[in-house]
Amino acid sequence: MTEARWSYQNAGASRSVHVEVEHAALERLDESGIAHALPHAIFTANRAAIERAARRIIDREGPNFAEPIQVTARDV
Repeated sequence: MTEARWSYQNAGASRSVHVEVEHAALERLDESGIAHALPHAIFTANRAAIERAARRIIDREGPNFAEPIQVTARDV
């Protein structure tokens, strides 16, 4: 999994959230079609989509969500 930390703000509280992204999710998001694209490059190019998926997971889990948030291919 590729990892990142983002700031998450909810109900006036801000916290840093650890997010992991499954390699299959990165492959699904890879629009370049290059089979050997670097995960970091795919991650960077698709950060907004990954963050949306992570926020959906957080919203679904509620305020006591578990970390790290694991974004899978199914989530994107």
